[in-house]
Amino acid sequence: MSNPWPTSETILRADGIHKSFHKGSEVPVLRGVDLQVARGEFLAIVGSSGSGKTTLLHILGTLDRPDQGEVHWRGERLDNQSTSARERFRNKSCGFVFQFYHLLPELNTLENVLVPRMIELGPMSYWRQKKKLVQRATELLDRVGLSHRLTHRPAELSGGEMQRTAIARALLSEPEILLADEPTGNLDAETGQSIFGLLSELREEARLTLVLVTHDVSLAQRADRTCRLAQGVLVTSHTEFRPRATIFAG
Repeated sequence: MSNPWPTSETILRADGIHKSFHKGSEVPVLRGVDLQVARGEFLAIVGSSGSGKTTLLHILGTLDRPDQGEVHWRGERLDNQSTSARERFRNKSCGFVFQFYHLLPELNTLENVLVPRMIELGPMSYWRQKKKLVQRATELLDRVGLSHRLTHRPAELSGGEMQRTAIARALLSEPEILLADEPTGNLDAETGQSIFGLLSELREEARLTLVLVTHDVSLAQRADRTCRLAQGVLVTSHTEFRPRATIFAG
């Protein structure tokens, strides 16, 4: 028996993040955000529409760069690295789940889970590892309750099933951190609760760090810690994260 998160080590840190967009005039979105995420933490970021939640998540995951400020992963600065280095971070260490799934309509469920690794590895390397990757993807789809939907395309799936496919895809590379942007926002309340429960279970099983952007305060209250963004500023942070003595057999 062991504690999966023995320390409150900071693995992801944002310092002084500023970001503006230009739509005829400059529109400030983030105005000096500082944020630390501890290993194993479940952090929820809440705020009204336009408060900068998604922009902050994209910067944390290197999908976008700040105008000012720095992002560090395990003590190493990320935001100023090359495109290929940031892609490696996203391929190996960081998984994404989005509100609108981003599944490819011409591919079936299994193929959608596999496609990021196909792109990352290239044809020859993917072919050599295909058996192992297909087995891993099939196991993940079974875990999210989609073993009976492997050959179905997105148009044949419900919203909840598409989101479960997207979650399996995000976990294929066994990331250390999962960034989820309104993963229940496009679903009805019951399905949203089911998806949230699944994310929580998978986080425990895989010992993931989870950063969740949501407008649903009731979901955010179930996180270890909640931060609120208002007009681009981090105005509150509730409940100091402390590693839990969750016990895993073996």
